[in-house]
Amino acid sequence: MEHRFSGRSLLYRFGRTPLDGINLIAVRPRVRIRTWLTAHYDSKGQRLSMASRLLAAGLVTLGALELAGVALRGLLGMLNLGPADALLGLAGLVGAALLA
Repeated sequence: MEHRFSGRSLLYRFGRTPLDGINLIAVRPRVRIRTWLTAHYDSKGQRLSMASRLLAAGLVTLGALELAGVALRGLLGMLNLGPADALLGLAGLVGAALLA
């Protein structure tokens, strides 16, 4: 069985065509199945693509490493915050906001 659907790209304002997709739905036959290949049914309904989620997770990791570095420098008495620290912290916040 299959489930057809259509959607709209985030870039629809720039003249992009509508998106069409198909989800295949497995139906168990009467014979015994040894292996099933499955995927998330809602994979096309997510608001962020997998690449965007990986990028956001990378930004969160970068922000967490920056926070740990600031804490370590504070403990060692060498705390001197600059624009790079603010930029890396902001990158972490943007990544967290995208994943929320």
